[in-house]
This record gives sequence, structure tokens and C-alpha cells, in this order.
Amino acid sequence: MMFRVSKRIEVAGAHWLDLPYDSACKNMHGHNWIIVVTVQAEELDCTGMVIDFKSLKEIVHKLDHQCINDVVGAEEIINPTAENIAKWIAEEVDNHLSFSNSSARVEQVEVQESEGNKAWYIP
Repeated sequence: MMFRVSKRIEVAGAHWLDLPYDSACKNMHGHNWIIVVTVQAEELDCTGMVIDFKSLKEIVHKLDHQCINDVVGAEEIINPTAENIAKWIAEEVDNHLSFSNSSARVEQVEVQESEGNKAWYIP
């Protein structure tokens, strides 16, 4: 038996990319990212949840109205591509889960940077 929850959240933020070729993305620019986090668990926590939707919102909202380079790359230099943003979110959620529901794991994180451009991270 498996339980699965998913939360869709939109955040606005700015970033720039460190690229080895000419690109407008080297300049600071913004997006309204649409992020979908899916978490699964074999067992529910003591409250009867896989994870509280509010917790997912709080984790993802660390990016809202921020310079993403400063959040995602705060501990080490990480190029804030959609792929790396998805991975960062998955790691943040998994850190939370280790305290709240040890049977739960991130199944996938989807980051839509703009219409038609999506990246997924599947741990």
C-alpha cells in the first residue's frame, strides 16, 4: 500500500545563470515558476498525513520573491537552473520528512519555468 500527495505552488523570483556561452539568461531575470511536489509514503504520520500541505508550501515559499541564486546557492555555488531548483526543493522536503514521517519520500518535483519549459527531479 502506498499513499501519495501532491502540492502545486506558484512562486515569483529572479535569477541568473552561469553559462559558458552567450545567453540572455546570464542577466538577472524573473519567472513565475509553477512547482509541483509529489511525496509518497507507505505509512501515514501520527496525524494521518503523508506530509502537511502547509509544510510543502512553507518549503517552496522560501523561493518566493527572492533572488534564487541566494537561496539555492546559499551553502554552495549552485547554478539555479530549473533542474537544480527541483533538486534543491526535493532535498529540503526530504530533510523535513526525516523528522516528521520517516516512511515518506519525495517521489518527484516538477518545476515549470515558463510555458512549455519544465524540468523534473526524481530522486
